[in-house]
Amino acid sequence: MGQLRDASISAANTAAGVIHANLAPFYRLPFSLARGDVAENINALAALPHPPLDETSKKIYYLKRRAFNGQDLIDAVTMLGTASTSINAVEQAHEKASGLMRFHKQYSTATLRARGMLRQMHMLLSEDADKKQIERLEARMQRLCRVQPQRITQRHAYIRALNRHAQQMRAEGRAVTHRIDKQIIAHHGARWRALSAVQQASYEPLAREMREELHTHIRARKLEVASSLELFRTRLLAKDPRNQPVLVSTCVLDSFERQELDDMWDADMFANNNCLLLKEERLSLVQPPPEHYRQVLDAMEVGDDKPQLARPDWLSLVCTERDWFSHALFKFGTDDGDLLMKFVYAVQSPLSACFNAAESVDLEALPPTSAYDSLAQPYNSWPHAFRLK
Repeated sequence: MGQLRDASISAANTAAGVIHANLAPFYRLPFSLARGDVAENINALAALPHPPLDETSKKIYYLKRRAFNGQDLIDAVTMLGTASTSINAVEQAHEKASGLMRFHKQYSTATLRARGMLRQMHMLLSEDADKKQIERLEARMQRLCRVQPQRITQRHAYIRALNRHAQQMRAEGRAVTHRIDKQIIAHHGARWRALSAVQQASYEPLAREMREELHTHIRARKLEVASSLELFRTRLLAKDPRNQPVLVSTCVLDSFERQELDDMWDADMFANNNCLLLKEERLSLVQPPPEHYRQVLDAMEVGDDKPQLARPDWLSLVCTERDWFSHALFKFGTDDGDLLMKFVYAVQSPLSACFNAAESVDLEALPPTSAYDSLAQPYNSWPHAFRLK
């Protein structure tokens, strides 16, 4: 049990480290400029004695110090803060392409072409997520409306009483077969018919209780589903109808339209060379920025040198032998004293390691930091007990 608890806590700690590492860039420049008061953040950036290492932040740094239009900088940083981040577009494209590549040897050229076109049109023909949820909720509401609590009879109450008796016997430690529920359903009919009318009527209070209980449950579930339906319908009405996907049910072609589509697909005007010519004819050049912006940008010399982050010499070893360090506690020497960190995880491409600060550390006698800073003694270990912050 202790090993399971240790593995569960370690897995949760590793997952938290991965999430933190993926979100860490949004807490650094240039994204940190969009958090809080954008104007104050830009002013604080420009007040730094040296430009930041990040290229985008460096440009903002120089533009602000050279009296560039402050409102334009604020608008640009605000737009950066509203930009959404998602890997869905890339992953969905990979999913479609991998599906084609998996069976491409079995497909003909025409099949590959047709499937490739359908895969590209998938996003245009997909159902709206809110509409799907509304359909599921409406189906759930229909199922709830079909439930008939009034059909619960004294016989149903008799079955529940038998089940309760079996549960009580099991709680008292008496031997009860694991198939007792099925046996009650299979053999209760003969026992029920053997009861007198008075005995059968004695189960009416329990049947009434079961009917009221089911009524209450169904009423609560209906209110919950109705509230969810109202929410999703309101969200659907608020959406721009021009951005809604095309319904697949409306994309049915008759025989003439299918033949027309095939002819158009094979037409010379849509050949690759002709398409390139059409693109060149209709390309619109991106207009340059206003003249005063160009003068400011031309006068700037940001530089193309990208500084390399300094990596400690032990990082490569830790990333390569990360399994060995999975339960290790690292001791780092700082100006404020030694800092103890629990190893979380590491990757080799790029070289990166994640640590979590530890507190209430109980260590046996350790050598000074300088004694094991060198890679000459990489596998010395000492017993320790700690609690993570």
